[in-house]
Amino acid sequence: MIRSLLLTFLISAVSGLHLFAEGDLCQVSMTDLEAVKKYLEKRGPRHSAPAPEVLGSFTATVAEDRITTQHFLLPLTGEQITASVAYTDKSIELVKPGTNKVFDVSIELALFISPKPVDSAFGQEGEVSSQSDYSKETLWLRVTKIIKHRGKRYAIDLGCYCNGARRKE
Repeated sequence: MIRSLLLTFLISAVSGLHLFAEGDLCQVSMTDLEAVKKYLEKRGPRHSAPAPEVLGSFTATVAEDRITTQHFLLPLTGEQITASVAYTDKSIELVKPGTNKVFDVSIELALFISPKPVDSAFGQEGEVSSQSDYSKETLWLRVTKIIKHRGKRYAIDLGCYCNGARRKE
C-alpha cells in the first residue's frame, strides 16, 4: 500500500515538475481501506495495492510563518477537506533514534473535514496534524485521517514532497 501511495504521488509530482520552482508539492488523496484489504488478501502481500484516488494537488509556499490552505470536495459525503501546510523558523526538539536534535526550521501539515470550508485546518477540533524538521533529509511528510462512511473505512491523506528543503542547503 505504501509503495502504491508513493508511486501515485511521484507520478503526480513528475507531471507537475513546473510547480517545484515555487515550493513543496502536496497532494490530497482517498483510499478505500476495505478494497485494499480484499485486494491484498486475494493477490497476496507481494502485489501493490490499488492506487488511491487523488482528490487534488497544490503547491505549499515555503515561507516563514505562512500557511498555505486548499479545499477539496470529499466525494463520498459532499463535505469539505481543508488541507493546510505551514513552515516555521521556531526551533523544535525531535527525538530520533540515537539523537536528540534541535532543528531550526519545521514543517507542519493539518487535515480537517467539515460541512463547510474553514480558513485553516490548524486548531480545529477533530483535525489531524503532523510536524517534522525541514532539512535536506526530509523527503516526505504525510498525515492521515480515517473516516467511516456507510460501514466502510477510508483513509484521507495529505502528503507533501519536501523539495524546498533540498534547494536551501
